[in-house]
Amino acid sequence: MAVRAVETKAAGDKEILSGLHRFSRYEPPGNVLSDIKEWYGIYGLLVLKKEFSDRLRLQVFDKVILNRLGKNKDLAGLLTEPAEDGWFVETDQRGNVKQALVTAGYPVKDLCGYTTGDALPVRLRDVDTSGNEFALRDYQEEAVDVFHQGGRSSGGNGIIYRAGGHLKDIRAYPAGSGRVQGN
Repeated sequence: MAVRAVETKAAGDKEILSGLHRFSRYEPPGNVLSDIKEWYGIYGLLVLKKEFSDRLRLQVFDKVILNRLGKNKDLAGLLTEPAEDGWFVETDQRGNVKQALVTAGYPVKDLCGYTTGDALPVRLRDVDTSGNEFALRDYQEEAVDVFHQGGRSSGGNGIIYRAGGHLKDIRAYPAGSGRVQGN
């Protein structure tokens, strides 16, 4: 099972790098390629999970990283109580912990999910101000669905990146709202 996970991870790494080369107009900088390999290799070794209503658990599956994080001054006040495989974290420090981990070079897989809030009944127009039909394209709907992941705890985390002028706010809205009502 562990060997299969490593093979899958390596295949994903190669797919990302291949896509960068295929779709880039110029050769991607070496430091960018190196960072992607390093971060992709680390991702999943740190997992943030909801343990109790007021506490999260940061699990670290690599002893060297566990030791390094224990000595990290930026994390010292955020990691409240040691656990066998990591630390407990106060729920309200989730963002600060994730930011400090990324700054330290350790992206965390966040499986905490979100607390469902009150519904915000907003809909996108069916027709734009020029009278043209307005709707997300199929690939945009697919991107929203992949990002949202059906509301699972692993969904809704990440960055939607597109070059300027590509209606990012219109694409991000359905992901942030769970789904657009009426569409």
